[in-house]
Amino acid sequence: MKIMYPVLNKVPVLLPLFWVARIARFLVKGKTSIKDEFEVVGTISEKNLKKMKEIKKESGLTK
Repeated sequence: MKIMYPVLNKVPVLLPLFWVARIARFLVKGKTSIKDEFEVVGTISEKNLKKMKEIKKESGLTK
């Protein structure tokens, strides 16, 4: 979760709030199961996150 929400590095007490936000997003979107959400959290590595940011930057999606 810290990889997806870097603010947790500074304010770890917000972790339960971000879990609630992820579950709420699941309920609104309904495209994946909660099990899938938990699996995704465990598979995102720092390397993968950097690569995704690099791709977004190169494609012009972020600055």
